[in-house]
Amino acid sequence: EDEFDNFPDTESQTRFISDSQQGKWASAVRNSFKLVLSKGEPWLFDLSADPQELYNVYGHTNYTEVGEEMKQDLSYAMHQHSFPLTESDVVFWNKPACWDTRDQLSMWKKRVCAELADPRYSPGCQFRHIYEQCPVACKRCCEDSEGHILIKGELKSCNTVTDNDCDMGKVSIFCPVTCNACPGQRPDDELVGTDDDEFVETDDAQDATDGDDYGGVAP
Repeated sequence: EDEFDNFPDTESQTRFISDSQQGKWASAVRNSFKLVLSKGEPWLFDLSADPQELYNVYGHTNYTEVGEEMKQDLSYAMHQHSFPLTESDVVFWNKPACWDTRDQLSMWKKRVCAELADPRYSPGCQFRHIYEQCPVACKRCCEDSEGHILIKGELKSCNTVTDNDCDMGKVSIFCPVTCNACPGQRPDDELVGTDDDEFVETDDAQDATDGDDYGGVAP
């Protein structure tokens, strides 16, 4: 790891850290906050409230200003010191508009969004709490993202990406409308059990929620 300091004599000192070996991430640490840019979505940790770095607060209303300030500082440091991350093909500079949670589903024990591609669990997409946490896996979201994506060292928006850019998978994730990459969307009339206080089981849903895996309450 390489470390660089900015404003070392002030309370607003920022430390910049780079994964110099593999170039998979770069981070900025200032006061009680840590911002990490990598090949996934941006991560911002409030170290005073979350010293174990478990919860990503990037994009949350109360953290928008500090997140953007730290990202600007990190961007400057990355280019000034030639951080290896700038040489990556694609880096999400902002969080994609359509993004599945990486956490376990709150109403479905031991399951994550990626498992919804399995026919045994795909009926879970009928329920609101699940498709709201997994809009991509459930094919419920197709929206160009606001902000920027770093493509081979150049910041671009969905208005400026090219067809060649769209050939890269992460660009089509960030700009699915522009890149004509929207998945087939499930029509609203296929929803089952959309009310938060009502759980409606179909035969397929029963297969997906059989046993103790599902919490037994309405999504």
